Amino acid sequence: MPHEPTKWNRANVPCGEPTNVLLARAQDASGDELWGIARALGEDSSSECLKGLAILAQSDDIDRRRAALYALGKNEKGAVMRDVVLAAFGDPAFQVVWAAVEAAAGLQIVEANERIVQLLEKPNPVRRAAVAALRHIWHPSNFEPTLNVFRKSRKDQTRKEAAWTLRQHASSENWSILFDEWKDDEVPRHRIWACQLAAMHGGRSVTRQVANLSQDSDGHVRAAAEAAFRELDP
Repeated sequence: MPHEPTKWNRANVPCGEPTNVLLARAQDASGDELWGIARALGEDSSSECLKGLAILAQSDDIDRRRAALYALGKNEKGAVMRDVVLAAFGDPAFQVVWAAVEAAAGLQIVEANERIVQLLEKPNPVRRAAVAALRHIWHPSNFEPTLNVFRKSRKDQTRKEAAWTLRQHASSENWSILFDEWKDDEVPRHRIWACQLAAMHGGRSVTRQVANLSQDSDGHVRAAAEAAFRELDP
């Protein structure tokens, strides 16, 4: 996850250490030790652990709040504390909001959808996390705001995340918009997706555009276009 340290230090989290001890240590730990504890708590689905994480999520320390949300997001019963995750969307620290978005996505808390969409107007990295989260918590009304993120973001990770979300939720209702958006896109993967969408949903109206893509400079795009053309013109 983007907000985690790149290295985990589990040496300070002995295997089998009691839940109450881990929760107590989390109140004072920092750095790798804190994140190691959070990871261990994310594997503990006891009611004691969940209640302790809810308390930790109210800490005055930003990193402890983030760690609590991370652990809840990884916990198989973390959705029991959905109110804790939803409340974190209003946190003044963007790092905590970011963690809340990822927890909501991991737990598939559908009530978070509207709040996540509102974050599409925020700066990165919150916007990037939000558009990626919509892959897991999607509503058809999310299409336009997600498309707007794709159009406004240039050559960065946010544009990539928006594209993946749009591709996952392409449908018979919106495919033609995505086809027009992607058939001339500079990213070969997007041109391949245009071919795939044409094959799945298109008709004679897109035969010419697909034929043009069969002359693309990228071999993978040409192959996708030729496959699509066979579907359109058997």
